[in-house]
Amino acid sequence: MSYFELQCTSHFSFLRGASSCEELFAHAATIGIGGLAIVDRNSLAGIVRAHEAAKVTGIRMIVGCRLDLVDGMSMLVYPTDRAAYARLCRLLSVGKKRGGKAKCVLEWLDVLEYGEGLIAVLVPDEADEICALRLKRLADGFGDRAYMALTLRRRPNDQLRIHDLSNMAARFRVSTVATNDVLFHEPHRRILQDVVTCIRNGTTIDHVGFRRERHADRYLKPPEEMGRLFPRNPEAVARTTEIAARCTFSLDELAYQYPEERTMPGLTPQQALEKLTWGGVKDRYPEGLPDEVKEKLDHELALIERLGYAPYFLTVNSIVRFARSREILCQGRGSAATPPSVTSSGSRRSTPSATTSCSSASSPRNAASRPTSTSTSSTNAAKR
Repeated sequence: MSYFELQCTSHFSFLRGASSCEELFAHAATIGIGGLAIVDRNSLAGIVRAHEAAKVTGIRMIVGCRLDLVDGMSMLVYPTDRAAYARLCRLLSVGKKRGGKAKCVLEWLDVLEYGEGLIAVLVPDEADEICALRLKRLADGFGDRAYMALTLRRRPNDQLRIHDLSNMAARFRVSTVATNDVLFHEPHRRILQDVVTCIRNGTTIDHVGFRRERHADRYLKPPEEMGRLFPRNPEAVARTTEIAARCTFSLDELAYQYPEERTMPGLTPQQALEKLTWGGVKDRYPEGLPDEVKEKLDHELALIERLGYAPYFLTVNSIVRFARSREILCQGRGSAATPPSVTSSGSRRSTPSATTSCSSASSPRNAASRPTSTSTSSTNAAKR
């Protein structure tokens, strides 16, 4: 039997999760879980550690996040591809900017605006009118990407609650999926979870009362145990594999991407850099460009184009022009400031023939990498 736990909270959900990503994935490997989704609250902070832990253990990691909206609605979202991941990041940025430090203020319309490519799982409480309204809203907004979570709360009439939620989901044609709403990796970690709950609520263990978790069941369970806990909903357990298969995005798809520089509308960064460079050549060599310098410039511009470094050098040029416009002392340093292409474009005052050309042997071959040399010492002065 295959099972993916799609609702794991790590300790990156401050004062809620009681286990690290490394502990969660290591334990998942010992009990036969196919994969884990880290869904910290309004945050993607834990996914890098989870990605590393997944590589070590061989357990698949599914990128996800729990969104707690201002109207009380909670949902789990999982990007299916890289574009959906980018939209999820923008959505969280909107909420963080709006809420300020340690807060995230999101509304349902925000989720709809950035929801393309996201799988959305409603986290319900009771099968009441409010749940029905939220479920209909989710079904209308996400279509076949809408699901509803079935999670045991270990309270009176729990199985009846699961039954009512399943019937409600069927009425709105929304598929159900089983989760365990994991807060820690093994039962013994419950004690630490109680401690962080007390800290979060500003109370002691003697007075925390029902604000602590009412049962110690929120730990990782093997697939067979999940099947036993949901005997009337085997399709909800199996559907975890279906959702995992739809989520093809991996952090391995990401690479460093330098911010776009658009100094000259209508021109690509490379074309803009070449225009600045050859325009600067006319000012520096009014009597004609020496063959040696032209050879260096041709070589460097070709290398910069191959590595995709043009936006970086445009940034250097912008900083230098700003510094000079304010009469701020400006001096380049590091190998990134010495090539003839930099001096000819106006980013350095020295003569291009006296500088050292970029070496293709010392430059990284991967176009996704970035220059590491300090661009110009005018940066600090410009900030002042």
